[in-house]
Amino acid sequence: MKFGKQLRENLLLDWKFYYINYDALKAFIYERANRGYTASDESEFVQRLEGELDKVFNFQQAKVSELKRLMENANSQIKLIAETEAPQKDKEEQLSVIEASINKIISEVSELAHYTRLNFTGFIKIVKKHDKNAPFVLKPAFSIQMEN
Repeated sequence: MKFGKQLRENLLLDWKFYYINYDALKAFIYERANRGYTASDESEFVQRLEGELDKVFNFQQAKVSELKRLMENANSQIKLIAETEAPQKDKEEQLSVIEASINKIISEVSELAHYTRLNFTGFIKIVKKHDKNAPFVLKPAFSIQMEN
């Protein structure tokens, strides 16, 4: 299965605008390669690629921060429940509500891991496609940037 199709089929609809725009980057490479890829094209491609990297990174960081806040909130609620003098039955009901929210957080962590893997694969594949179709090589510089 082609990666563009795999990406479309596996992305989370709520997050679809935050994934790498693989198809647009691929189209850019092929359009420019067909007419003669220039240094100006390379500059524009790198700028677009970096924009996609920033978009994915910023979304990922925002989600990580959100998930941390949710976990901290759940932890605070658990401490409050433990410290209260409420009957055990009331505490158990409150804890079951918190447990449901923790399960939702765990699910989102899993979704974020999937999002990260899918985007990482997309960046690796688009750079490989670039290096195969353009007279410039991005993989070495891109690999360094991905490590940071």
